Amino acid sequence: MKTKPFYLAFGLVLQFLVPALGQQTFNVIKADSLVQELITPEVPGGAILIAKNGEVLLERYFGSTNLEQKSKTDELSLFRIGSLTKQFTAVGILKLVQEHKIRLEDSVGKFFPNSPGWFHSITIKQLLNHTSGIKNVTELPNWKSEIESSKLSIEDILSLIWKEDLYFTPGTDFHYSNSNYIVLGRILENVSGLTYSQFLSNQIFGPLGMNHTYYDDQQTVLPFRSEGYSKGTSGYQNDTFINMELPFAAGGLLMNLQDFRTWKNALDSGNVIPDSLLNQAKTPATTSKGIEIGYGMGWSIGEIKGQRSIKHSGYINGFSSFEISLPYQSVFMVVFTNLENWWNLEKNVSLIIAEALGDPFLTSSSTQIATKDLEQWIGDYRDINQETRRILLQEGHLYICYPGGSKTRLLYEGNRNFQLENSLVSIEFNNSSSESFTYSDLGIPRQFKAVNQLPKDEWIYKRVILNEDQTQEYLGVYQFENGPQFIIEQLAGKIYGAVGKDKKEIVPFNKDHFFAKELDAILRFYRDENQQVIGLIKIQGDGEMKAPKNNK
Repeated sequence: MKTKPFYLAFGLVLQFLVPALGQQTFNVIKADSLVQELITPEVPGGAILIAKNGEVLLERYFGSTNLEQKSKTDELSLFRIGSLTKQFTAVGILKLVQEHKIRLEDSVGKFFPNSPGWFHSITIKQLLNHTSGIKNVTELPNWKSEIESSKLSIEDILSLIWKEDLYFTPGTDFHYSNSNYIVLGRILENVSGLTYSQFLSNQIFGPLGMNHTYYDDQQTVLPFRSEGYSKGTSGYQNDTFINMELPFAAGGLLMNLQDFRTWKNALDSGNVIPDSLLNQAKTPATTSKGIEIGYGMGWSIGEIKGQRSIKHSGYINGFSSFEISLPYQSVFMVVFTNLENWWNLEKNVSLIIAEALGDPFLTSSSTQIATKDLEQWIGDYRDINQETRRILLQEGHLYICYPGGSKTRLLYEGNRNFQLENSLVSIEFNNSSSESFTYSDLGIPRQFKAVNQLPKDEWIYKRVILNEDQTQEYLGVYQFENGPQFIIEQLAGKIYGAVGKDKKEIVPFNKDHFFAKELDAILRFYRDENQQVIGLIKIQGDGEMKAPKNNK
């Protein structure tokens, strides 16, 4: 594995550990250790860069760009960047706005006279922030099996899009759609009179000296091109073919790490578009219903441990990439890899940044809090989208779930802050009366307000101990009406409920009442006049199901 040195001098290392005014220290040694632990063992090859205040802190090249030829990854290695392409398309559109050639409020139908009527109700801005409602072509049922490897043209893709219904009325909601940026690419071409590739080369790549960035195609021989891979049952395998004309302005670029750094520095310096336009692109959009979404124009917006983040992932056949900036901390990180669908990439990058900034995510609860104090936060909470989260107290710990869904333990950080176990999601109760909390999941934080406060004992589950005779009363086969059999059995001292091979532990907490340890579900047993258990009622979410006991 080839590693480019990242410590140039002892004095420079010390400089990295001194924060600017109002900023946290970034521990590059910790970051490098985590890169080697979380990223480098997972992929065939890749490239990573971390910078702060425009200065490179860490730059690593590892693994291979071609496993068959065993060629090493280095600073010249080219990677497909997938949806990171969208920021280049968005900036291209904003350059046309700057030149007064188009307006963000222009109707998309203006540029496609033969398009269906509904196309004319969509604006350029709605394409940029994914509030257009246009069907995502890569979500069509036959995308993987037929379309992506076909010889279809962009005109063919547009025809497919026009035949599909909208997800929703334009502007009213958010749905990430590659189709939006395919349409934007064609607008760039129609207005400029150039191909998409020519426009980017003339307006961005050439002026910035990005000499190793290309609009990808399979025919052109490019030195230092990385081969893409996916994980199979027996190891890495070559990626599946995709006609690179189809990702187009939504995901068609190929570049090396150095060029991406050049791009980032030029953007931040105001050398591509004015700050006023770039700030619009990096500001969360709002739907016509007044709901803020986690997307601007070419970038997603979120948070890491309370710090605003500007980011985007890129997934395409054989490759995964991710870039993120924390503006207040002036920290930037980008990762290119030649492994397809590496979904843990954003999580791992977020872990590295939080740890290096000295505010790590919890892996276990280190702050103690009395069980009685946890009771104040029990209840149902709902956000502006009418999504509900339920908080329960189970065996001395708080758990969060969708009503009727899987439970996740909340780890207490102190000062009314909790983190969901084995995740990067956190919640912060806004006051001690449990009226609301802020839910942060690396995206835009959401506010949840209390909507239903049941009597506290309804959602407090304390295990009770049954003797053997008591346990035997509940064991057996139960038959849900018009549904499957439900078998209750005892294994190694624990009681389980099973439907087929799906087996979940159930725990007694009151007479004839059990809670499911992993799910928000209650089993309430009922008896006959002789006090024999003759059936149960499963209460899960808003529904109840009755299951008489089969005593045969």
